[in-house]
Amino acid sequence: MIWVRRRVGRCLATGPFYRRHQRCRPTGLFDRRTTNDERRPETAAELMQFLHAVNWLRTSLPRMAEVVAPLRVFLEELLAGAARRTKRVAKNRVIPPASWTEDRLRAWAAAKDLVAHAVTLFHPRPGCQVLMFPDASDCHWGSFVTQVPDVEVQEQLPVEDMTHEPLAFLSGSFKGSQLRWATIDKEGFAIVSTFRRLEHLLWNGVHIFTDHRNLAYIFNPEACVTSVSKALAQRLEGWKGVLGQYRYTICHIPGERNAWGDLLSR
Repeated sequence: MIWVRRRVGRCLATGPFYRRHQRCRPTGLFDRRTTNDERRPETAAELMQFLHAVNWLRTSLPRMAEVVAPLRVFLEELLAGAARRTKRVAKNRVIPPASWTEDRLRAWAAAKDLVAHAVTLFHPRPGCQVLMFPDASDCHWGSFVTQVPDVEVQEQLPVEDMTHEPLAFLSGSFKGSQLRWATIDKEGFAIVSTFRRLEHLLWNGVHIFTDHRNLAYIFNPEACVTSVSKALAQRLEGWKGVLGQYRYTICHIPGERNAWGDLLSR
């Protein structure tokens, strides 16, 4: 059965509690009463509520940070000057219809589509190994964690031919000085952030696949890294405290084969 967009056993498939968490529930985050689907948030509070609900589903939504970024900026503009960012305050901030620009309309439509097609996740199960596919672009980063049968890893099947069961998606945006980081720093940040946020999935080990060859060398637990910039060396020192707690391997995968990572950050 499917419960809260995760595959679990059959014992909870009946009863009122399950009915409140049916697969169709996410589509209730936006109004389906209008057949042309033109209704949009009319106050900052409605937009805030939608973004909070989308954030709750974030591990099932690829590229969530990039998709909702224009809406988050829009909400910040609506609440500019407010002493507190509460729903009560936001309820009094009416959204003028003219403020829905083409970019914001596209972001609103994309966010609804993302929620309506949220990915059903699997629970970790014995006999599988965990894989991580991180990637980063100029402004955003993403990570996709899957599990595949042990036998497929042992037989060294090409990663694109393995039977992937999605466990979680992560995404985020770079801000401030992070936007000036080099590509290798941004890709490394995606890996470390995944370890920090999904430690419950990664404690038993993980295979990391990155399309950045230098990153595969720098993050190799058996490598001796000496020739890196001072800024990266300082960040690596901090990241070692996170990575040192886990068993992992890291492999380079050509960009054209890293479809999962590219899909999350671009």
